[in-house]
Amino acid sequence: MKISNARDTTYERPTPKEVECLDDIEELIVVKLVDGTKKVQCNNCKIKLSKNKDGATTQYKRHVNGCVKRQVSLKGQGNLFLAPQAPRSDNANGIQTWKYDQAKIREVVSHMIMVHY
Repeated sequence: MKISNARDTTYERPTPKEVECLDDIEELIVVKLVDGTKKVQCNNCKIKLSKNKDGATTQYKRHVNGCVKRQVSLKGQGNLFLAPQAPRSDNANGIQTWKYDQAKIREVVSHMIMVHY
């Protein structure tokens, strides 16, 4: 009887069932530069990343997840635009500056208490 100390090498590492391909990442496109090299460009911030020959997409996914312009576009929040208006004291629609008056507040609160009590 012969005992072998060799390891069993028939086991292969399982491959992931679904690998994210560069074609599946919609935010990136492959561009060919003037000198003939291929780069991967982000559609949001227009930054060019080097294209891997082995097909690894980790750096692309990492960029897409951290791209600030992409996050802003996904958020969908725009800028608030307020049309400039002439300063008027009776303007209730625009943004106003005002002074806090303790006597006026005391008068309004006492009136509310008398009316609603």
